[in-house]
Amino acid sequence: MAPPAEISIPTTSISTPSSSSESGGSSKPFTLYNITLRLPLRSFVVQKRYSDFLALHQALTSLVGSPPPEPLPAKNWFKSTVNSPELTEKRRIALERYLRAIAEPPDRRWRDTPVWRAFLNLPGGAGGNAGASTTGSGSGIEGKIPAIGLKDANLAAASDPGTWLDLHRELKGALHEARVALGRRDGATENMTKLEAGAAAKRALVRAGSLLGALQEGLG
Repeated sequence: MAPPAEISIPTTSISTPSSSSESGGSSKPFTLYNITLRLPLRSFVVQKRYSDFLALHQALTSLVGSPPPEPLPAKNWFKSTVNSPELTEKRRIALERYLRAIAEPPDRRWRDTPVWRAFLNLPGGAGGNAGASTTGSGSGIEGKIPAIGLKDANLAAASDPGTWLDLHRELKGALHEARVALGRRDGATENMTKLEAGAAAKRALVRAGSLLGALQEGLG
């Protein structure tokens, strides 16, 4: 059996929502924890708020019948992580320890749940073992995980040397996909085929553009 994926929270970000709908009805800034999941052939970043961790903890406790082995850090009613770097760092360390206590031990009960996989944006059939794939060519779990995609998550990934390289591979893959689609469009004889290939090339180029911007930010 392949080893479990390596999971960490190397950094945090402060997000200021542009509308109240983005933050559950509040326009106040909040802290995002940049969860990095490292698979054998690639890595990706998922951003979560403390409230997301709290919802995960409650769901896992309900599904399994007992709480995960590591306690979730308590909510602080007197301080905000937005204004307290010390509290942010303390909570980052505690949340990373919480996730690792689920992801790494032999007891798989909590990570074999759909709630855990949804929290980490893993495919539903992963069975909790995110390291089970041995190929990066479109089969297995690593081929099913989408590009990091969201602008803020891309920027978070670009700030880490390991995930920066994974973003760079995503960029090269998107450019290759665009070239293939353009070649298919130029060689097509039917209008529908040309339109479909052109649209595929445009999607790939848009994805490449967003990745390129994040990579440039990471170098800066």
